[in-house]
Amino acid sequence: MTVEVSLARVVMEMDVPGEDWTPYLNRRTGEFATLADDDVRAFEDGRDPEYMDSAEIRQVLESNDWLTLPTRFDIHEYSIMESFCQTVESEQEREELFVAIRGRGAFRMFKHWVHRLGIQDDWYRFREQAFEEIAVEWLEQHDIQYSRTPISADNS
Repeated sequence: MTVEVSLARVVMEMDVPGEDWTPYLNRRTGEFATLADDDVRAFEDGRDPEYMDSAEIRQVLESNDWLTLPTRFDIHEYSIMESFCQTVESEQEREELFVAIRGRGAFRMFKHWVHRLGIQDDWYRFREQAFEEIAVEWLEQHDIQYSRTPISADNS
């Protein structure tokens, strides 16, 4: 039996808050797991993990069934922001966004400006679409079936 996962769920799992967590997908069962990087390091060093028990971590790390979903290193959100800037019709707004993403605090400044310009809905749709494209490429690369079923209809 081939497992089919919800594309929306994969995208949601890829969008893990913070940099210290890694999302996984079990290609056989369609289950998701997110491990704290500190727990993984503790487990690998023979110490007790803080958030999960060692058996859960061992199951994910030592099985070929669990695959690491695309992480922030694979997603390149800065490039997504640059691409979005190029889609903004108003030349002035486009330039303001490009200035915002240069230098320190680029992500914070970008978010500030998309809200100030009232184009946050456009940005979030654009970002979601970019994440979906990355997820589809990853799923197809790993021969994992997916559907465009909304998360609320997803039972996993």
